[in-house]
Amino acid sequence: MADQDGSLATLYEFVQQLARFSETIPALLAQGDLDEIRRSLAASRRLHSLFQVAKDNARRTLEAQPNHPLVQQMNQLLPRIQAGDQATLAWLERPLPDAVELLRSPEGIALLADVTLPLAWDPAVDIVILVGSGTGPLVRELLGRGQARIVVYGPDEGLPESVVSAHSLLDLRHALLTFPGRTPQITIRRLPGVSDPLLQEVAEQARESFGNLVAARNTIDEFGETWILQGLANLPHVARWPSVSSLYEHFPGCPFVLIAPGPSLAKNVHRLRELKGRAILCALGHALGTLERAGVVPDLILSLDSQDLRYHFEGFPIGQVEAVLLGVTVHPELYKLGAKRFFTVAGNSILDDWVYQCLEERPALRSGGSVACSAFSLAVAWQCDPILCVGLDLSFPGGRFYAEHSCDGDLTFKASPDGSFTTEGGSTKYQELDQIQADEGHRPTQWMEVPGYHGGSVATSVIFQMFLRWFQNAALSEQGNRQLWNCTEGGAFIPGMEHLPLAQALARLPERLPIDFAAELDRALSGVHRTGRIEKMHRRTEEMLSGMALCVKNARRCREIAERPHPDLAKLQRAEQALVQSLQPVLFISLLAQKAIREATEHVGVLNVAENLKKTIQLFRVIEKAGELLQPHLERTAAELVSTSNSQNSPSDRG
Repeated sequence: MADQDGSLATLYEFVQQLARFSETIPALLAQGDLDEIRRSLAASRRLHSLFQVAKDNARRTLEAQPNHPLVQQMNQLLPRIQAGDQATLAWLERPLPDAVELLRSPEGIALLADVTLPLAWDPAVDIVILVGSGTGPLVRELLGRGQARIVVYGPDEGLPESVVSAHSLLDLRHALLTFPGRTPQITIRRLPGVSDPLLQEVAEQARESFGNLVAARNTIDEFGETWILQGLANLPHVARWPSVSSLYEHFPGCPFVLIAPGPSLAKNVHRLRELKGRAILCALGHALGTLERAGVVPDLILSLDSQDLRYHFEGFPIGQVEAVLLGVTVHPELYKLGAKRFFTVAGNSILDDWVYQCLEERPALRSGGSVACSAFSLAVAWQCDPILCVGLDLSFPGGRFYAEHSCDGDLTFKASPDGSFTTEGGSTKYQELDQIQADEGHRPTQWMEVPGYHGGSVATSVIFQMFLRWFQNAALSEQGNRQLWNCTEGGAFIPGMEHLPLAQALARLPERLPIDFAAELDRALSGVHRTGRIEKMHRRTEEMLSGMALCVKNARRCREIAERPHPDLAKLQRAEQALVQSLQPVLFISLLAQKAIREATEHVGVLNVAENLKKTIQLFRVIEKAGELLQPHLERTAAELVSTSNSQNSPSDRG
């Protein structure tokens, strides 16, 4: 039986290496030379990590050919590896003083570092999370051993810049989601003074974050092209309208109402009319149908999704709303809705930063993956107080996804005894969304129960539970800073928020806002130099055009060298260096090549030269095609920016 893709042969090489190495472990441990043991442990951990990557790469072949001769030979070697692993674990798990005692001496700190890392570990990729105070000495010891990624959950204590500090669970989530490359392993080390509940919270947040990371990477693979093309098309709008950061100092102490589209919104939507002028009413697009039916016009509408959500706005009197806040990669037609004012934001956080590079802004909002999370973060960034939530069910009361009279108000949840659920209904335009098609429409998904607003429990999904935990962590991190009121009157209970009916919340609010919302928006707009922004954006677009052309040229050059029968690897390395340099002005192109980049980089050191070369050639082709795809879009954007600049400078459009 042939090993057609070479993955079994590569795995067999690592099994052989690991078996030979493992045989030396017991004698080495018996000698007791700590310096030599630590050097050996570092090599063993790295070898185990590469072995695991090679095993993952060969998984399909292993399943398809369990009786392959190489598989049989590997099975004979595995007991030798297991014997070495058992000896190593016995050494790592030997009785030691507690952490308080170990942290008092350099050798104790070294021993603590020894037992912090698991058997399989890549110090360049995998992440150590230290929880507690007094982490400085252990951090320095781990850095000295080559550990590149360290996150400290606790006080800064003058940590090196390479170490990430997290002061809340939201900080931790954000930090873990920003590490590039393949999905890492994590290990968590508790230091003195850390309670069991806190350690469990950190561990749960880390677990969820990596689940989110996998989902985010799948989303990038699916929608990266849409984000880039719509982002390019929106550059003139981003230049013409200010970002949300221009509003950060305008609304401190103002009540803020987050109007989500959950089923319970139908219960108290009529009371929102009484809040007009007493709080900033911020609605999510899916809630507009319910608001329109109740005669409620919000002050602000927030829409961030890159899919074509124009149907959310159909029939709504958008011209009566004071402002619409749009993500920079939304469908370009949303910027033509006819709103009084637009403001922009990086709806996908760091993934949208490239849009704002030339404007020297970073107007991102922390998000848990939902536009509702972003709306909450907006209220926090504006220093609003209190923050009220309505329609934030995060569950399926009555089997509904959305409030009655919303554009998808008939979308229903159907639970099955096996823990899965399906959906039925929803508008035709909802069913046509790319995300729904990517999820295969009604593919079964897991559901569970969480504590309910009124007690008992309510049904929710894995994704809604993720949003629920985000709101819980956000609420806990804001305790003492502002009042948080959950006035949904249904759905899930959100720990950290005060739960009260909207009628009671109304009685607590002042009779009017301390500011004129529309006047503050105009004041922010008046401080924006539109002509200068448009000119900056045009210069940046021209730079991107030049960079894109050079990038395509260099990628083609790399591919041509790599495809030769006997490629000159030194020449290829020089060509790759030129490609990397030319990519710098157009790094957003990587959103079109994420999958190819992962495949080309995940197995460095695992695959043989020929296999690595194949994956590298695939990457060159992807970059080359991506550049060719984007060039005409950049040209159109540059031309539109010129037109926008001319229009802006005309007498009829000034100011």
